[in-house]
Amino acid sequence: MSTTTAPIVTDPSAATGAYKDLLVRLLSRQLLAESATLEVFGKAIDLAPTFHEKALSARFAYEEGEHTRVILKVLEELGVDGEPIIANRPSAEEFWGVKLDSWVTLAAFNFLVDRGGSHQIEEYLHSSYRPWAKHLYRMLGEEAAHYDNGIRNIKDFVAEGTQLKEFQAVIDQLLPVLIKRAFGRVESEENKLAVQFGLKRSSSDVIANTYLSEISVPLREAGLRFPPLSAFDAAGTVIADSTKEIILSLQ
Repeated sequence: MSTTTAPIVTDPSAATGAYKDLLVRLLSRQLLAESATLEVFGKAIDLAPTFHEKALSARFAYEEGEHTRVILKVLEELGVDGEPIIANRPSAEEFWGVKLDSWVTLAAFNFLVDRGGSHQIEEYLHSSYRPWAKHLYRMLGEEAAHYDNGIRNIKDFVAEGTQLKEFQAVIDQLLPVLIKRAFGRVESEENKLAVQFGLKRSSSDVIANTYLSEISVPLREAGLRFPPLSAFDAAGTVIADSTKEIILSLQ
């Protein structure tokens, strides 16, 4: 974990210059991810096989909508209209790089993306920009509940002995895109600056490694694996050598 002596910013008017520019970029990316995930859970309502799963998907969609609304508000306080950002976002399928046409896809998405979101939120939870950080405790709890449901879905597929091959195919396609979307580029100047400004605590590779190490446990228990390194190359996702080691540990 990196350390910083960045000052705490408690009022939007105090966010200026390079600090504000980077803050807006980070918030905009979070807005894209949250709004795209809202769209995914909207589709899940139709694709879910049971009423219970439909009701959960509807709840998750509402919560992702609330996350989106909060980010819009934080951006508005900074003088930025977030609506055009959402309007210009590609479809959820394009954004996440998967075809959202089956319950298996939605279940794998629920497992992978929500935990990735939790790790990113944990970084911002202690952000030097307090008007953003103060909203994140509730978000973190809701994302954790989404991930728990994803774990349960994996166990259901294992118990039924069906569709694990399809689940693996979604992992191979989605995880490389998720690493790029959720955690950012390794060793970029922007990444270093975000840590320096105290907008997040850790570098992208550290966050990605923590996330991958965590999800490797339920994947291994289910007989699933990480995608081959070639899948990350194909997605244009640059990863650190330490990240490659974790991925190669579950092939």
